[in-house]
Amino acid sequence: MQKILFLSIIVLLFFSCKKAANNHPGSSQLWVKVSDSVPDLNINFNRKGFGTRKSDYSVSYLGKVFHPNLWTFTDVRNNDKWVLVYKSYEGTDDLSVQLVGNGNVYLAQGLVPGEKRGIEIKVNSGGSVYVEDKDISIITQIINIE
Repeated sequence: MQKILFLSIIVLLFFSCKKAANNHPGSSQLWVKVSDSVPDLNINFNRKGFGTRKSDYSVSYLGKVFHPNLWTFTDVRNNDKWVLVYKSYEGTDDLSVQLVGNGNVYLAQGLVPGEKRGIEIKVNSGGSVYVEDKDISIITQIINIE
């Protein structure tokens, strides 16, 4: 009787762990590439709650350097520099890119949990900043982003 009870506890634990692992989609990652002409800026990862936006995480781009910079990858084929600025098991409702100095804010799509995305921040000929989604396969073909 004790063996059956012990075996059923083991089986129950096994299936509980397997179910928990399936509910965890993996980490969300945001890779950013910035054009040379982009001024200093902040990227805020916002969540909506009770009618307001709350910034959960923030990345600054000051003096051509990201803070935090979790990892930098330079593609030797074309010298593109991609920076991993966010890695978390959380998602976010939207991203806001705010220029330091003039206060202009540009909204971009947020991340769902487990999503891996690359964005490029550019300046158009009129001087406006815009965010362009990039296919994450640009990065995954060269490095393993797990």
